[in-house]
Amino acid sequence: MGVAASAAYAGIGTLVLLKVLEKVMGLRAAKDDELEGLDATVHGEESYALAEGPGSRAMIEENPLPEGAAEPTVLVEERA
Repeated sequence: MGVAASAAYAGIGTLVLLKVLEKVMGLRAAKDDELEGLDATVHGEESYALAEGPGSRAMIEENPLPEGAAEPTVLVEERA
């Protein structure tokens, strides 16, 4: 009985703290920041900047799109 009461107390206390934090400062980053990458938007850094290959920032900076070309579309497959 004591273990269940302790677990319930801890669970309810955690939920209360999370709700307060969510209202005060938010628990998630903005959607735009997530899409751009939190390393760049929050820390001002670039992770894996040394990686070279298709899709890497180094590759994109060296080979910009031609004038008037459309941005490539990235398709993400949903897994069942």
